[in-house]
Parts: sequence; structure tokens; C-alpha cells
Amino acid sequence: MAYIWLIYGLYMGYLTEYTMVKTLQGLYKILVL
Repeated sequence: MAYIWLIYGLYMGYLTEYTMVKTLQGLYKILVL
């Protein structure tokens, strides 16, 4: 049962990191262009 929470934690961490990267890329494009 514990591994479900481990996978869930990794998945949420991945989504958060992905969202942050996309946001930073968007800001970078706005600042450069």
C-alpha cells in the first residue's frame, strides 16, 4: 500500500517540476522577445 503513495508523490513532484519549467520557459520567451 505504501508504494502507491510513493508513486503518487513522484507523480505530483513531476507535474510540479514540469509546470515550473513551462512557466519559466514562457517568461524567458517573453523577456527575450
